[in-house]
Amino acid sequence: MHLLAHSPDWVIAHVLLELALVTASCGLGRFLLRNRNQPPVIAEILAGLALGPCVLGYLPGNLPARLFPVDTRPFLMVLANVGLVLFMFVVGFEIDLPALRQMRGSAASVAAASVLVPFAVGMLITWWLRPTAAVTSGPASDLLVQALFIGVAFSATAFPVLARILDDTALKRLRIRGLALSAAAAGDVVSWTMLAAVVAVTRRSGGTSTFLLLLEFASLLLALRYLARPMMTAMLTSGEKTGRTESHLTMSVVLIGIFLSSSATAGMHLHPIFGAFAFGFACPREIVHRTAPDVIGRISDASKILMPVFFVLTGLSMSVRDFGAHDVLATLVVIVAASSAKVLSVYATARACSLPPQDSWGLGFLMNTRGLTELVILDVGRAAGVLSGHMFTVLAVMAIVTTLITGPLMERLYFSSRQPRRWSWRSRRRASSKVESTTAPVAMGLSEANAGLGNRSIAAWPAAGSRPSRSPQADSESVNYEPRT
Repeated sequence: MHLLAHSPDWVIAHVLLELALVTASCGLGRFLLRNRNQPPVIAEILAGLALGPCVLGYLPGNLPARLFPVDTRPFLMVLANVGLVLFMFVVGFEIDLPALRQMRGSAASVAAASVLVPFAVGMLITWWLRPTAAVTSGPASDLLVQALFIGVAFSATAFPVLARILDDTALKRLRIRGLALSAAAAGDVVSWTMLAAVVAVTRRSGGTSTFLLLLEFASLLLALRYLARPMMTAMLTSGEKTGRTESHLTMSVVLIGIFLSSSATAGMHLHPIFGAFAFGFACPREIVHRTAPDVIGRISDASKILMPVFFVLTGLSMSVRDFGAHDVLATLVVIVAASSAKVLSVYATARACSLPPQDSWGLGFLMNTRGLTELVILDVGRAAGVLSGHMFTVLAVMAIVTTLITGPLMERLYFSSRQPRRWSWRSRRRASSKVESTTAPVAMGLSEANAGLGNRSIAAWPAAGSRPSRSPQADSESVNYEPRT
């Protein structure tokens, strides 16, 4: 039935009911996984997927179609994309560019290995996946484009989820904490840049069109860096000097920049997340934090309200009903290949940089976290026509599994089986009441890594533009752990 056949009241009522159902499902998921050493975002992802054909689809009555009618999904898609652009702005904002420019030694080596080796493995495995899992049925049927995209999917690390894992548990005291955050942030920048280039190639009608699209995107990046950033700096600084700068002004300026940048990349036929990420990357962090310390936290909270809608739409796009033996085999091969490429490459690089075996394995397990970032990448690929429904499901399962195993593997690696379980997501509650944080800054905690590893080729670099670290009092209340010897 066409959308216009329903009254506005019917549409509004059903969308609000769907939002209530999504919120309740995510709350239930967080409650069920509260003691399973998983970040809350994983509970939200699983709850969203459970509302689709993968779980509810097996119950009688075609519940996914009844609960989420096709006529209301365009409205849910708008809400999901708003949540995505807000989330991607926060990701870009939290990346400390001056610190990345000075990154060297182990952090740079680990970042390069965590991206390049999985990227190569993903490209190679595409030739086997093509006949096995029907990689694409869309317009972007070129094998090289598919290989490039799957390579990007293999190379991704979920920096926001990784930061939550490290910050909200006793793992915040790990010696490799700063190194892991730095390498993941640098890898994120490279992965999103590669993804933008691959999407530009899929939109081509010829070599000239691809070049023009990339030129438009490069022009937007330059405009954000050399026009938007100075204008924001001048506007907020002038108000600060006269004592008239207020938090709501900073919030308004930031939101306008987010939506204008996202609209620009959407108009280029790129995904709007690229504009939001680029604007966050170019935003004057010090001035924003000084004039409105809570603005990023408020935007992050707004994205958390809407992101579960994205998880539900992802779940509605996944189905394993028509999976055959080849598809199951493809899923297993993808999980093993992606995890092995990421973990072993990081482990080998860390050992070459003189890190001890325990920390080298821990760094590999952390860098294998994909989660939300991977799902966003897969959604971009599906929208571009690079991924079929089968391959989207295969890679989504890989993203979820690689994130689910991170917590248990880190617990097994760093906590003795003779000691009681002391690592719990409940441990963050006491600190969270005194510490206001969204996503950890890139450079924060690298000094801790240097202190823990001595002079083992971990080069210190300044945390320019980073926010203040957590208070010693909050850290003193966190749960301690005793690494295995």
